[in-house]
Amino acid sequence: MVFDIIKGYYLGLARHNKLTGNGSVGMNYALALVVPVLVHTLLDAFTAFNPALQIAEEDVDAMAIVGLVLALSMLVAATVGQVIVLLRMKKNAQKYCGMETR
Repeated sequence: MVFDIIKGYYLGLARHNKLTGNGSVGMNYALALVVPVLVHTLLDAFTAFNPALQIAEEDVDAMAIVGLVLALSMLVAATVGQVIVLLRMKKNAQKYCGMETR
């Protein structure tokens, strides 16, 4: 869901830039594809090659603790990212909704 929010943010910017003639439309379309893929790849790499997970595979309790820590850290990161996007959208809401050019 978080990756779709990132993609939607850049697609919305691309649409706004296309209608107003400001900014780079192609760059925002490219970012809508590249940024979520890159972030998801990094997430997969950090979880797949995490030494704590490899050590904890033998111990079920340790595995549960490591999984809980990873889940909580992702929850915090996703919440912070969503708040940043929402604050940025709130700041520019009138410009984006009214499609005003300044």
